[in-house]
Amino acid sequence: MGARFVGRAAETDQLVGLLAEARAGRGSFALVSGEPGIGRTAFAQHVSEAAAGFDVLWATCWANDQVPYWALVQLARRFAVVTGTPGVDREWFAEGTDRFRLFDTFTQLLSSAERPQLVVVDDLHWADVGSLRYLEFLGHQVRDSRIVVVGTTEDGRLPAELVRLGTRVPLGGLSEGETRELLHALTGRESDAGHVHRRTGGNPSLVTEIALHPGKHVPETVRHVLDRRLAHLSPRRHGAADGGRRAGRPVRPA
Repeated sequence: MGARFVGRAAETDQLVGLLAEARAGRGSFALVSGEPGIGRTAFAQHVSEAAAGFDVLWATCWANDQVPYWALVQLARRFAVVTGTPGVDREWFAEGTDRFRLFDTFTQLLSSAERPQLVVVDDLHWADVGSLRYLEFLGHQVRDSRIVVVGTTEDGRLPAELVRLGTRVPLGGLSEGETRELLHALTGRESDAGHVHRRTGGNPSLVTEIALHPGKHVPETVRHVLDRRLAHLSPRRHGAADGGRRAGRPVRPA
């Protein structure tokens, strides 16, 4: 997201509070959501760095990934590395393996670990069905454990089966002051922070692109976020904004 992490004090305090509860044996499940470019992954990494005394297990889901249980495979491999336990048994994930036995076996390993566990699954909206089923299973088991599960997902693509399991942590845009702080970290300048904040709504990726590519044309990564925002506008407003973007003029996100 830039030279250093900026903002998210309230959201960080919220998750640090969950970590403290987990140390005392009260685990939890949290879903971090926000629009593309809002900094979900950076926020999860920031929380991971604050998880003193925890083993951090990280999995990343990928678009169009059809590998069964891919998030669970990544978590099991990481667990083996950080705890020094034997490697993942391949038969765990073989076709025909009893799903409940698989889920229960790994959950018991997490629960019996010497240190509390922070389980992060990034980009849940791309997770395979098997991994979603496991996270749903795990979410029902963590309450009396030293496990915190954090999943990140795009707005509007929250897995329905996971929404009811725990804490929602929506990420919005940075404030104008935080935008100024990010600009200063990126460029050493902050005089145009108000203008940049109005154009970007405080979206960290948009702020970064504008700061590092100050020109008339909208960078490709910014176009992606704008397209997602424009999709939610009425046809009339969409046409006006999209016309300006095609002409290469700077477009203020909705």
